[in-house]
Amino acid sequence: MIVRLGLLDRDERYLNKIAAYISAHADEAMRLELCLFASLEECNAYLSTNSRLDILLATPELLPDPTALVRKPILAYLSDDKTMTAWADHPAICKYQKASLFLRSIQGLAAGIHNAGGSYTLGGSGTALLFIGACGGVGCSTAAMACAVHQAAKGKRVVYFSLQQNAMPELFFGEQGKSMSDVHYAYQEWQRIPTQENGSENIRSLQLKLKSLLVTDAHTGVDYFTSFTLPVDAMDFTGSEAADLVNVLAAQYDYCIVDADSQLNEMLMQVLPCVQWMTVVSDGTPKCNLAMSRMLESLKVLQGSQEAKMNCEVAVLYNQFGSRARNAEKIPDYVKKLGEIPRYGNALQKDIVAEIAKGNSFDELEK
Repeated sequence: MIVRLGLLDRDERYLNKIAAYISAHADEAMRLELCLFASLEECNAYLSTNSRLDILLATPELLPDPTALVRKPILAYLSDDKTMTAWADHPAICKYQKASLFLRSIQGLAAGIHNAGGSYTLGGSGTALLFIGACGGVGCSTAAMACAVHQAAKGKRVVYFSLQQNAMPELFFGEQGKSMSDVHYAYQEWQRIPTQENGSENIRSLQLKLKSLLVTDAHTGVDYFTSFTLPVDAMDFTGSEAADLVNVLAAQYDYCIVDADSQLNEMLMQVLPCVQWMTVVSDGTPKCNLAMSRMLESLKVLQGSQEAKMNCEVAVLYNQFGSRARNAEKIPDYVKKLGEIPRYGNALQKDIVAEIAKGNSFDELEK
């Protein structure tokens, strides 16, 4: 997608700095062509020649009245105030936030463009890896995060996507941003786009909106959404929505790591056709081993069901392993064993994730 972006500001040094960052961080999903203007007259002269301008970012000083523009691109105002979210009934973007967040804001605006050049096809070359606990409290999220960090350390583009109602990935990754509640709202807005609209344009709009809502962890490079604002917001989050989001994310990244609740439910059935691997996490206790055995039997039944459309590989990972009360269960031949992660005592989740990520437990998932 090619987006022509106009910047209307007198601060030449700032414009050059932003232009350099955008040029250095070109994205396959959205490529920006920049037009820099130092006055409203320059901008209108450009627009008067019928030259395309998709988005215009302007300072209120140079464009106090939005109706002064001779043509109407998507308009947002550049603000010095981080608390300002709108000006003259148009969105406002803080000039002095992180450049990566500034670019994400532009991607969010670009999601409203339906006539820019380029195309997008759902289902790219990325791999979706699903992690699910055999029962609750076995460290499924810890394992999923470790897998994401492991792949990111290899230079892969990775997104961690939690479907758990009470997941709080921001506690581990440490960066605040847009929540799954915002993602859910954006998806509902996307569904309202007229069905007669070109399919690739429609999907591209969702892709860009999701990109604008993602947070990048500064230490690991993993992208993610923060948790639902309130768990009640997840009540109408459907399986079809989850599947659409997994597909779109997997098309943009090398790896989409999906973290799901420990139950076979309608949402999981919708997501299973979208993933290449499903890893069941167990802690090796008798109760969890029994639950895992029952789950694996259920998955075997599902693999033979045409309705389930499940064709992913299945793996088992033993987490929190180490005491004599914990034993590896004999698993079916069709299930891969990824290994056994030792039990860490009195350690923070962040340290455990970093330690697991250094190992080779997830190498089998790359094959």
